[in-house]
Amino acid sequence: MVRCFADSNIVHVDGDINPLRDREIINMELIPADMETVARRLDKTRSQAKSGDKLYKAQLVILEELQKLLDDGKPARLLETDPTGKALLKELCLLTAKPVLYVANVA
Repeated sequence: MVRCFADSNIVHVDGDINPLRDREIINMELIPADMETVARRLDKTRSQAKSGDKLYKAQLVILEELQKLLDDGKPARLLETDPTGKALLKELCLLTAKPVLYVANVA
């Protein structure tokens, strides 16, 4: 929920009303948790990919793309991928891969 109204009786944490900034703050707060999940899975998948298994090699490529996306401050839902990648995203349960509904709190 982002605040879209001004009221002198209600103080905003950042001092002024800016729903776009607030939306970005919400996104940026979710990304570090996903980065941690992806980093753990990357370590595991790198060692498994050394066995030569095609699935792990494919997952490694997807995880590296995902890590770059998150490092750039973008949500996981922006990753365009094949069915293997979609299955991996679903398995990881990343916060930024989930659909988002922004609610505008108006006067």
